[in-house]
Amino acid sequence: MQSYLKKDKVGHKFAAFCLIIFQTKMTLIIQIKNIKNPRHLRHPRQSDSKFKFPDKLGVRVKG
Repeated sequence: MQSYLKKDKVGHKFAAFCLIIFQTKMTLIIQIKNIKNPRHLRHPRQSDSKFKFPDKLGVRVKG
């Protein structure tokens, strides 16, 4: 019974560790996207649907 409890604790620690790594990865990805597209920082609530199509073609949208 004790070995099962030890395994369970290790599993919880591992899961928490994975969550922390995943969250930091996501924040890093978001920060990198914001650095590449600074206009998102100026208007965070405005939907960027009108920017998606020209960006895919590599055309810069004047904001």
